[in-house]
Amino acid sequence: MLLGGVLTQGFGWPSIFLINVPIGVGVVLIGRRLVPEGRSSLDHRHFDLSGAILVTLGMVALVYGIVRTDVLGWGSPGVLAPLAAGVALLLAFTLVEARWPRSP
Repeated sequence: MLLGGVLTQGFGWPSIFLINVPIGVGVVLIGRRLVPEGRSSLDHRHFDLSGAILVTLGMVALVYGIVRTDVLGWGSPGVLAPLAAGVALLLAFTLVEARWPRSP
């Protein structure tokens, strides 16, 4: 936070985005040494379409319900319905991932 304040005062607010460049370069350089390649061990995996759809829709419904609270309030059906749908979708995701996929 201190560095953000120094950059903002000295060079203006857009300069705070420049701090990401050296951090990103450092992560890439260090990551190449620390993270193993491992591509050959992933050849047997497949894309879990049902899990991806369920978790994405569940999270979208939860976020939508939470975001709508500023206009509708927490007790509104326009908030409670997406929240309930989000919880149901995430529970369905948990059940699907626990039972069926070969590589969740």
